[in-house]
Amino acid sequence: MLSADVEYAVQVLDKAVAMHTQWLQSLHEAIICRSSIPDNILLPNAHQLCALGCWYYHEASEVLVRYPEFHAIEETHRVMHDQARDLATRYQDEKPIAGRLYREFIQNQQNLVQLLHKLKEKLLISLHSFDDLTGVIRREAFSVLASSVHAKAKRNGEVYTVAMCDVDRFKSINDAYGHLAGDKTLQIIAQMMIHNVRETDTICRYGGEEFLILLPQTEVNGALVVMEKIRALLEQTPIEIDPGCTIAVTASFGVSQWLPDLNFEQVIRQADVALYNAKVQGRNQVVQWGL
Repeated sequence: MLSADVEYAVQVLDKAVAMHTQWLQSLHEAIICRSSIPDNILLPNAHQLCALGCWYYHEASEVLVRYPEFHAIEETHRVMHDQARDLATRYQDEKPIAGRLYREFIQNQQNLVQLLHKLKEKLLISLHSFDDLTGVIRREAFSVLASSVHAKAKRNGEVYTVAMCDVDRFKSINDAYGHLAGDKTLQIIAQMMIHNVRETDTICRYGGEEFLILLPQTEVNGALVVMEKIRALLEQTPIEIDPGCTIAVTASFGVSQWLPDLNFEQVIRQADVALYNAKVQGRNQVVQWGL
């Protein structure tokens, strides 16, 4: 998810907590003080018309579907509005309001606020887990995810492969065209990788111009095919750094497959050695560890 999407979602969730707390208070006061009920509480689709509902159904980023709290919000939010309408209708019809119904409504309100807070916390974590420039995952968050993939591979007898990518002669791009050109180069390469790997693969900005690609349930031959595709695509795609000004950019890749006697750090070191060999052998190529 892009940082802007996360920041906007966090703002919406913050406002939703404040607005629904205020909304609960106004309904509570109306019932206790025998004052008028706000008309919007009585609408059958009230959960779709409040600010949270408008965001949820029309504006929320599709990336949010990966969070279970996002799905739980829909049901809890809808039920809470339904219960509020039932309470308001009973009040207007001067029917007795059962304590159980009111307690369930309050409990649902509390559940909603908890879900909003949990989703906000996870979004803030993701905001700090992704590289602002390229949009790929940062090194610290990558280590946590990689540990999970490594443990699963050991437990289930699976394989995974790690590829390390380094932009060739990146310093010369910065020196000749400026750091903005270097930044744009990294952004384009990151997007090229994102669009040519699977959703289950993970791309990490490992260093200044270095990337790591983790490919779960993938043997080395499969990873070599993917990296060669990215390498060739980059070689064939001039990067426009200014209107009318393009530069040719290439990258080198080192690939290593996990074996049961290795830890994850050793797999990365092997990929790093393979990358070094790719550089020594002339750059702009994909090299497998041990070859």
